[in-house]
Amino acid sequence: MRLSLYLLALLQGLFDVLPVGGASHQLLLPRLLHWPEPTPATEFAIHTGILLALATWVWRDLFNLGVGAWHIARGRRSPRARQLLVMLLALLPFILAGVALAIYGRDWLKVTPTTLGAALLGFGLLLWLGDRLGMTVRRIEHMTAGNALIIGVLLAVALVPGAGRTAMVVIACRWLGYERPAAARLSFILSVPLLIIELLVQSAALWRSPESLWAREPALAGVGALLGALLGIGLLTAWVERRSFAPFALYRILAGAGVLALIYLFHGLA
Repeated sequence: MRLSLYLLALLQGLFDVLPVGGASHQLLLPRLLHWPEPTPATEFAIHTGILLALATWVWRDLFNLGVGAWHIARGRRSPRARQLLVMLLALLPFILAGVALAIYGRDWLKVTPTTLGAALLGFGLLLWLGDRLGMTVRRIEHMTAGNALIIGVLLAVALVPGAGRTAMVVIACRWLGYERPAAARLSFILSVPLLIIELLVQSAALWRSPESLWAREPALAGVGALLGALLGIGLLTAWVERRSFAPFALYRILAGAGVLALIYLFHGLA
């Protein structure tokens, strides 16, 4: 059972950074393969591993944003200060939507195999269309306040189970005409603060758990998630330098259609 848990952590790290709906795999794989679901401490360690992988990959971008924060604190205008403000604007819709859900509850966002399958399929189609029809002329440095808000609204949609953080940013960027490597990189950058927020929220459940973060299972699961995320980031970055997001869109479409087929034809997930 421990081996399946470590494999789940590795796959969760891999799928979380790819535009394939990482959370949907986290929820569906244990049910399909009869694997144990992670404990709060293990889940915290997995997300910590993913965060470390992302922060390691985009540390230069994070450093530049930190310099931008310093410039703002000093009252100085600079491209880095402007980029930080634009990034914060892109995060705003997600934060507001998350607060609204926390206050009013998430009953209308119930996690079911049907919603996961539909999200995989529907957003897979949007990813394929956006990647195929979108121009490839803009980079992160070209982001305007209007573009940041649009990206932020799509990022807020990632709260829908099965949508996926990376996928929503990539879909928005490709429809807006951003280059594929820029879309992937932006999804990594925006994921860092969102994962920090997620870990802060998870820490409440962690304090109530008797399991220690430094126990063997959470620690090894965190390492597995770190390695899986680094693998996924490297594969995605190398792939989109020369090719499109089409394989990831096709994977989502087939996975979503497969889940819905299991539900309505064979009742495999019901």
